[in-house]
Amino acid sequence: MTRFYLGFGIIVSLVVYLTAQSFSVAYANPSDSARMGNTVAIIVLVLSLGLMAAPFPFLGGMDKEASKEYPNYPQDAGIGFENESDKRVLKPAADNTTQAENTPAKVYESQKPCDERADASHPEACWRTASQVIVVAEKVVVEKKIPRNNYYDQDPKYHTTFWQSLEQPDIWLCCWNALATWGCGMVVAFNSAQIYRALANDVYESKVNTMYSAIISVASALGRLTMGVLEFILSRQPSETRPVITIAFPVSSICMVIGLIFLLALPLESKAIVIGFFFSSFGNGFSWACTALTVHSVFAKDIGKHYNFMYVGAFIAVIALNRFGYGENYDRQAKLNRDADLAAGRTPIYPRCAGKKCVANSMVILLCVNATAIVGSTWLHLRYRRFVLKRRVECTVELENCRLDVQQAENVQPGLNSVNMCSETH
Repeated sequence: MTRFYLGFGIIVSLVVYLTAQSFSVAYANPSDSARMGNTVAIIVLVLSLGLMAAPFPFLGGMDKEASKEYPNYPQDAGIGFENESDKRVLKPAADNTTQAENTPAKVYESQKPCDERADASHPEACWRTASQVIVVAEKVVVEKKIPRNNYYDQDPKYHTTFWQSLEQPDIWLCCWNALATWGCGMVVAFNSAQIYRALANDVYESKVNTMYSAIISVASALGRLTMGVLEFILSRQPSETRPVITIAFPVSSICMVIGLIFLLALPLESKAIVIGFFFSSFGNGFSWACTALTVHSVFAKDIGKHYNFMYVGAFIAVIALNRFGYGENYDRQAKLNRDADLAAGRTPIYPRCAGKKCVANSMVILLCVNATAIVGSTWLHLRYRRFVLKRRVECTVELENCRLDVQQAENVQPGLNSVNMCSETH
């Protein structure tokens, strides 16, 4: 965890420092030497991210001694069958059997089969039937304590290939959410100067534009960090009761809708449009992080193909939302304003465009697209949540059946731990 906290601290430091230096450069007009020192500080902070993988023991993750979770087995101990006719039976080895709490494993060695009638007075010394030997040996070769949050503790996934997933709505809902949120984020971020100038009625200051650009970057970074922290919190919850990861999927499109409403509703030359920029960029960053985690958590196979399919939505968004949804409307309104200025005898400002009409239609289109994304992402969450709850019930039934089987095996070989064995297999 030390490495995680170190990396998290460096990222937060970068966000704070880059924001402060953006404002300083825009408003304070520092000297060349100060700019050089600022550049060096940024380079040092970026390179310090490599400390997360540095081979320093005090950062953790480097055991001084070899792990004792899997002890060295004695050379004379074996697991398996000597031949097809003479089955090997397993029992605890004398030099490795202990009742200590920290004993990680019990090693089993061979034992000759016994005759049921001759050794009826010592049932613990042998197995009664070969079928029981095979069944129990497959389950109890190594009995160990499984740590929490291991693989079996994860939520179930869809075990479909990429091509099979295309026949289901889940991957298409993910793609549509990416189209809406990533596309809207690109439109707002790439055209922030034009949006600011239009909503300010052609009043433009480079310092204010720099501030908006910095806030857009910071909001996107905060969105990604927020999703990372949320996933960290959810993963520490008990697997039986924790919410599924898709519960956060509609958050990004909701933030987009809030930001677009602010950009549409605020009056001209209002400084509060920074709120709209913040929410839109926060939703964009949150969506990038949430999409990566959701795809990895929902699909078990072809994760790379599933995730890269989201870029199909981003590619469509660049053309449909940025080029046509925003660019065409902005240019059309700018030409209308130019014609109106020429008719009134004023000097036109074309290709610039001033007034809320320049971006109103584009914002409405983005608002409607993200409203549908809220519905789609909520549908995806409900589908996956129903699947997880159904699988949890099935696992509970399988676990109970496993414990019943082990209890029956205990009648033949006492001392088996049904909790650990069934936890390992389920």
